[in-house]
Formats: sequence, C-alpha cells, structure tokens
Amino acid sequence: MKEITPEFFKRFGGLAVLDMRGNRVVSLEDYVFSNLQSLTHLGLEQNMISSIAAHSFHGLLHLRYLNLKSNRITTINLGDIPTGADVSLQYNSIKSISKITGLPTSTHSMYNLQVFKERQVTIGKMMF
Repeated sequence: MKEITPEFFKRFGGLAVLDMRGNRVVSLEDYVFSNLQSLTHLGLEQNMISSIAAHSFHGLLHLRYLNLKSNRITTINLGDIPTGADVSLQYNSIKSISKITGLPTSTHSMYNLQVFKERQVTIGKMMF
C-alpha cells in the first residue's frame, strides 16, 4: 500500500489497533486518521514515510502508542498527538520535532519520545 486517505478508514471508527508496518506509504496527508477516533495503537514503522502533514494525527484523542520507526522522516509536528503518548522515531533522519502552539498543555504532560542514532535534533515550540 503506497497511499492512504481518510475515506479508506470511514468504516473502521471503532478500531483500536492499526498495524500498517512494512508497506510503501510515502506521505501522510492532513486528517488521514480522523475517522479512527478509538485508535490507541498506530504502527507505521518500516514504510517510506518522508512527509507528514501538520494535522495527519488529528482526531486521535485516545492514541497511546505511535510507531514511526525506520522511515525517512526528517521533521515531525506533535501538535495533534495526545500528550502522554509513546512516540517511536528511531531509525529516521529526524532533524526537527515541534508542536503547534496554542493547544492546551499541562506542565505535567509529556511525550515519551524514543529518538536515537540521530546526530542533532532540534526540539522547538514544545510547551509542556
């Protein structure tokens, strides 16, 4: 599978776990998972993702684990990923991690980011 669209997931609103590892997905468009409001685990590892739109993860209010290992990601915006979620970004070429400002945040809220083997990562606009 190379391309995924929001329409593809319209019938799967109650889905809790989605494993899409090992496909050939290259990009994630805005609101692509917005119909999956019950999703808690999303596996997108071992694809060819290089482009993630700012609102790709919009609507995933119950997401607890996001696996993006082994892709081609250089920049990611965590704005629509619920705080407290585990986000695995290993084996990418991450250069920048940001969060859209203006979203409600708590001083006690955090992400568990797993990023290693990266030379230098800029973390900006992260308000926890």
